[in-house]
Amino acid sequence: MNLTAIVLSVLPLDAGGGGESWPHKVMDIDWASHKPPAAPGVSVLPPEAGGAGATVEVICTDPNGGTFRLLSLQRPTIRSLRYAVRGRVRYEGVRGRAYLEMWSSFAGGGRYFSRTLGEAGPMKQLTGSSPWREFVLPFYSNDKAGLPTELAVNVVLPGRGQVEVGALELAEGASTAGAWWTARQDGAIGAIGGVAIGLIGALVGTLGGLGRARRLVVALTAAVALAGAAALAVGVAALLVAQPYQVYYPLLLGGGICLAVFGSLLPVVIWSYRRRELQKMTAMDT
Repeated sequence: MNLTAIVLSVLPLDAGGGGESWPHKVMDIDWASHKPPAAPGVSVLPPEAGGAGATVEVICTDPNGGTFRLLSLQRPTIRSLRYAVRGRVRYEGVRGRAYLEMWSSFAGGGRYFSRTLGEAGPMKQLTGSSPWREFVLPFYSNDKAGLPTELAVNVVLPGRGQVEVGALELAEGASTAGAWWTARQDGAIGAIGGVAIGLIGALVGTLGGLGRARRLVVALTAAVALAGAAALAVGVAALLVAQPYQVYYPLLLGGGICLAVFGSLLPVVIWSYRRRELQKMTAMDT
């Protein structure tokens, strides 16, 4: 029985990883009321039969490409430091690595961008041709920068191509005001928790494999399983009271893993020690 291998196969914990959800819609952005700035190659198309609304079409015939402004939103009513613009896009005959981008401007003069330059998923680059697909342009601000004073969305083409963008939606993550801890503290919690659980797992595996320190091994295994159950319960509570991602995710992930691994390991550990005791008694009798 290799208890160390069982425990270490799921550790260390990655409390800071994962994706982001955008549970709160701030506003819908339809092209009938938010028309893009007039520019060559940019036009608003009427809704298709059965379509969800008007779309914006960008046609670039210049082999050198260009940047086409779709939206400029002044003082958006965002309350969270984590927000995103999302929608649908389709494209045809796009040369090179084109992308959608969102610029966030702040009162202190800072300007930062988010771009769809990924290889897959909703942040995938625009290359070649594609039917309608989802996209997202997220941004993660901080307490120093604060909330944006302006958001701008562009289509950037390095060469010729045709891009069509549907209605947009501005959404935000759970508010970070009143968070139990910050995103930076979340990383520290994940690192410390992962190392601690990994060391406990190694100790349990080593001592359990040797059949020594029964009380210590059983107590440690039970304690980590109980701690996992408690963390899982607190994570569910954090989710119910709308704590941000960096709060509920490490609790749910770490608690779930600890409860599942050490909870299932506890009867194995107890059975292993009992088997060793029976083997010793049998050897003494013979």
